[in-house]
Amino acid sequence: MPELPNSAIAPLLYRPLKESSSNHDEQEIRLLSIAAPTTKSDTISCNLQTVSLGRTKGSFFALSYVWGDASDTVPTLVNGHTFQATRNLVEALHHIPAAEPGCEQALWVDAVCINQHDIPERNSQVSIMGHIYKYARRVVCWLGPGDETSDHVIQFIIQLSRDVATRWDGTMDSTPLSEPVYSGLVARIHPHSLLRSPVLQDRHYWQRVWTFQEVVMSRSCRIIAGSFSFLLEELDDILVWMFDLVSSVFGYTGTIKYEFSRASNSEQDAPMREVHPQVWAFVQQVYADTEYVLPARHLCTERRRRARPDLVQNYSDEGLRLIGLLRERKATDARDMIYSAAMLASVGIKVDYTASVHDVYTSYAVSIIEQVSSLDGLLEQAGVTNHASIYAFPSWVPDWSSQADLTTLQSKLFDIRQGAPAKSCSVSTAGNNLCLCGAVVGEVQDAMPQYAVDFDKQTSEKRANSLRKIVEFYFRRESQAIVEEVLTQAPKTHLYPTGITVTTAVLQLLWMGSPASWKGDDTWVREALAPLVKLVVEHEKDPAAMGGLEARKTAGRESSGGEVLSSICDPTKAGSMPLEDLMESIQGLDYDDLVRRSPLVHVGATPFITSSGLLGYAKGPVRPGDVIFAVGSATMPLLLRRSDAGEGYRFLSRCFVAGIMEGEVWMNMEQQGRKLEDIVVV
Repeated sequence: MPELPNSAIAPLLYRPLKESSSNHDEQEIRLLSIAAPTTKSDTISCNLQTVSLGRTKGSFFALSYVWGDASDTVPTLVNGHTFQATRNLVEALHHIPAAEPGCEQALWVDAVCINQHDIPERNSQVSIMGHIYKYARRVVCWLGPGDETSDHVIQFIIQLSRDVATRWDGTMDSTPLSEPVYSGLVARIHPHSLLRSPVLQDRHYWQRVWTFQEVVMSRSCRIIAGSFSFLLEELDDILVWMFDLVSSVFGYTGTIKYEFSRASNSEQDAPMREVHPQVWAFVQQVYADTEYVLPARHLCTERRRRARPDLVQNYSDEGLRLIGLLRERKATDARDMIYSAAMLASVGIKVDYTASVHDVYTSYAVSIIEQVSSLDGLLEQAGVTNHASIYAFPSWVPDWSSQADLTTLQSKLFDIRQGAPAKSCSVSTAGNNLCLCGAVVGEVQDAMPQYAVDFDKQTSEKRANSLRKIVEFYFRRESQAIVEEVLTQAPKTHLYPTGITVTTAVLQLLWMGSPASWKGDDTWVREALAPLVKLVVEHEKDPAAMGGLEARKTAGRESSGGEVLSSICDPTKAGSMPLEDLMESIQGLDYDDLVRRSPLVHVGATPFITSSGLLGYAKGPVRPGDVIFAVGSATMPLLLRRSDAGEGYRFLSRCFVAGIMEGEVWMNMEQQGRKLEDIVVV
């Protein structure tokens, strides 16, 4: 929290509050009563009174707002003393009594009710803020001054919520989507003007860390902008209705984008023909504008979720989930990011503003490690390559205050923990060190420059060419040689260290696929391998670079398709493949889907090859000498770099290594020259 120039009057305003470490109901808080100003230009005058938190439950209000510029202050009177309050707070105190009658009699305002110059008191009061907002009769949320747009949108929200309440029974299925009950309702709504309204997205209120906690913990919320207001519950009803309608038409979140992207196809449109045209247009607009209302929607969703204790998992999982939501927001003090999440998740982190940011973040990471069985949730946000923190955190501690892009490698399709020895699951911490047990998979011998592109701005040809260079790196050959020396030769002559073919390993990297998902499936192999073959055959710069391959196609021959292509991935096949058969097998196919979907394009990956010939990629820069380490407490291998100090390793990122993602690393460890060893990550 920013400091205000009120230190001189603090001893006159504040007496010590009673504290209780065992019962927060017995702790004292201060409440503000506001004298009604005659005009808006009058100086705000208010008085402080000290009360017991437990005894005032449900009888006071709490203000949720953004402090604003700490240097832009306005004189107010508190117990007769001149108190410098931020301009945004003064604006709020002028407006909220009219919107929420009664709040002026007993109002909790952090900037005034906490002695900001007494660190022990500040620690104590911040630690019970969740209870304060939970015990308040209502939380009044000040967005800032109103304008013509906000006035209109707020009135529209109030009216629309009434319509939804009277015309929607809370259920949604596809049957009535063509009936007037929905078409009549959506005809009155322009979702673009609502979901993209500045009052719901541009106000600083929606971007702050503390406002999230204050709203989520509340019994009820009134949102105020200028002279107009609405209940958050009213907006919640509208958003639930809107997105349930979208789900009814497109399916649930996991498939919305896929179905929507194919909606122009007449065959795929068939299930949608019963939807009223106005409803159809409406849900498309809602889907397109989803991102604009995410902050408000997250608040509403979390409030509903907390009303369902059965949905809340153990507190460590909650800690990761909540910090993930909060990292999209901002905090003046980086420690507040942790303190807010810890209070919401009931993680035992003591509020202490004398502790350094480094220590607070490390303590939060330790509390998570002590409770979870997998390190994935923590490590996917950590690592030297994920952020360049100004706080010099240990490499395994995420900088949750950073809003850097956290596009991660997905680990849901595979799990290297399969068959892992129990000892390899051992995880502990010692100060700033993370202690792990596992096995060294390999050491990086060669790596490409980081493949980080602005995907949306590249032409398909440039994207294809970039991906082609990666394929050439993995095969250690140019495109023509890949065809002539690998794809058309006996597969068993080009085996990967784990026993699969090198081509299979490259396929796994390109698609981030699991071998278990396509063994013996010729159709899948055709779909996965054909784009790769097409990619290296149709060289961008010289279509004839393959030595006249196109001219050597045999007209009229029936393509053997998947049967031919699948043999390329058969490690037992000793025979070679006629070039003509290879060319015919890819006729009519393209590599567009591969270029669009390959994770090598999307995650800013760095391809690498280990000294033993394993192929992989990781986020961020990779250099020779980096170590690939597998543990039984993470679903993906860890990329480590030896510490400059010579002791321990720095965690860089998780990585994908072809051929070991199903637990193969633990099989026949002695024959592979691997053994369990303890390491320290610093």
